[in-house]
Amino acid sequence: MHAGVRPGHRHGKKGRVYREDPYVFLTDDSPVLQLIQSYYGLGDAFPSSQLLTRSVAGKKRNVYLTSRLVKELLQRNELHVKFINVGVKVLARCDNRTASCPFRICQEGIESLVPFISANRLSLTLDDLLLVLREPNPLSTGLAPPTQETLSHMGVGPALFEYTPDRSKEDTRTLYDHPIYLSGWVARKSVRLYVDKKYRCHYLAMLGHEPPQTMCLASVSGRRDCDSEEGRGGEGGGGKEEGDVESGVEEKKGEVELEEGGNGGTGEAVAGEELRT
Repeated sequence: MHAGVRPGHRHGKKGRVYREDPYVFLTDDSPVLQLIQSYYGLGDAFPSSQLLTRSVAGKKRNVYLTSRLVKELLQRNELHVKFINVGVKVLARCDNRTASCPFRICQEGIESLVPFISANRLSLTLDDLLLVLREPNPLSTGLAPPTQETLSHMGVGPALFEYTPDRSKEDTRTLYDHPIYLSGWVARKSVRLYVDKKYRCHYLAMLGHEPPQTMCLASVSGRRDCDSEEGRGGEGGGGKEEGDVESGVEEKKGEVELEEGGNGGTGEAVAGEELRT
């Protein structure tokens, strides 16, 4: 069922027309949903009926997750209100001819998926985590042996990278003792993150480590700001290779990918319309 009215229009300056595609909830027989569930091992507990896209036909570019209440709100008002932003973006298309799944995890919605993902998860040691945060394309051979063993059973494609502190032994290199989940990509010989540089700097700071000089730029005012451009190939040891992440990144300057939605599951309706609850 479509959430939001059929592609409508409203006039802006100089008579320009703005059109919004409707929100469409994925059904159980949707090939996209079946592929996502299979690749990430999403079980029956995952609220798949609350996933939606903004494409009736053709390729699904982004997949959003919303709450049950918001879904009901959308369906009851599909002919009365045009919704602009709904839900949090959890998956984004990342086409690659060597990858098994064309949808990567979005960092902004990763916490919503973590409890349900049982496949294509890569556990990192602290050294592994610091390596992938510091370098854009570290070679797989630079990771810990247990991590390399896990990678040997994974194919090329998107993955969930996770770091869980080992509280059974004290590690004086960091005082941060909470799990960290990151959107990543596994290539044939390297790995990398789908995380903006400024956030990688932030994670390093939380772990008590300084970012490398190559991650920072000296601004005119003398302050050091983390470079936010992502998706550059060949910067690290991995370089560009078939199956690497560069072929799938859709960049916009200053962001990995500017989000269309992501307001925590609350729909933003056009001003002046009355919602039916």
